[in-house]
Amino acid sequence: DYKEKTDLTAQKLSTAIVAALRGYQALEDLAALNRELENKVAERTEALQRSNTQLQESLSALEQGERAGRRVQFKLLPKPHWRFGGIDFAHRLLPSEFMSGDFIDYFAIDEHRAAFYIADVSGHGVASAFITVYLKRFIAASLEAHRLGLPSAIGHPANLLTQLNQELLRERVGKHIAIYYGVIDCRTSVMCAANAGAHPYPWFATLPGCRLLEARSTPAGLLPDSQYENHELTLPQQFRLLMCSDGVLEIPPAVPADVRCDQIRLALRADTAGIEAIEKVLDLQPDQPRPDDLAILLIGRDLGQ
Repeated sequence: DYKEKTDLTAQKLSTAIVAALRGYQALEDLAALNRELENKVAERTEALQRSNTQLQESLSALEQGERAGRRVQFKLLPKPHWRFGGIDFAHRLLPSEFMSGDFIDYFAIDEHRAAFYIADVSGHGVASAFITVYLKRFIAASLEAHRLGLPSAIGHPANLLTQLNQELLRERVGKHIAIYYGVIDCRTSVMCAANAGAHPYPWFATLPGCRLLEARSTPAGLLPDSQYENHELTLPQQFRLLMCSDGVLEIPPAVPADVRCDQIRLALRADTAGIEAIEKVLDLQPDQPRPDDLAILLIGRDLGQ
């Protein structure tokens, strides 16, 4: 009986010791696993921190590049206010990002003619902004050809837009441009203009009232067989010609496009003081977030600038 109890006790003790050893080994294994996991987490955290630092540096470099690009693009713009032959030109350009896919320009062709255009490249941001530089170069080349006595369409809006359409398709830039281009002969007060898909249409205000200069067409760089037409208009002593990119239709607060167009039409007068009056009507804030680029071009006599 004693022997049985002794054997039983020894067996229990042995089992307990083995169980304890196994438990200790399990704890050691668990501790080792925890240490391994902690090391992996630490390594992963360090790697993520490095990646985050690199990402922040890349974003910072990209932002600096975009800021530099913005400065370059804005240097390509004309003066905010310009007078030629008794006619005033003024503009505003408000990008939705650092750089804009909208662009505006006006310049003298010769001693008595001035040209102007407002353009909206498809999309917005850096890629579209590059195309505005391309557009500026294209028109500058046509102007230079004219001044050198070479064949040029700089004074013929429809022909110029046709050439631009062909050039964009040939270069395969992957973008199209909605552009309204016009030439004003200050001696005769006659404006000749052509539209390549620009919308909304320009608002033309005279003393009798305000109307849209409707001219349906397709953007340049979209279709190879697009055709553009010249439209002539005699400018009275008092007038305002207002052009906006389609970003004007998305200014907060959101309203239907026809409502926004009516607001502008009712506010624009032949004696509207200047572009600041348009900004007030639209309640524009320079730092206000906007879903799309916004360009505004106002032409008239005695804008009060």
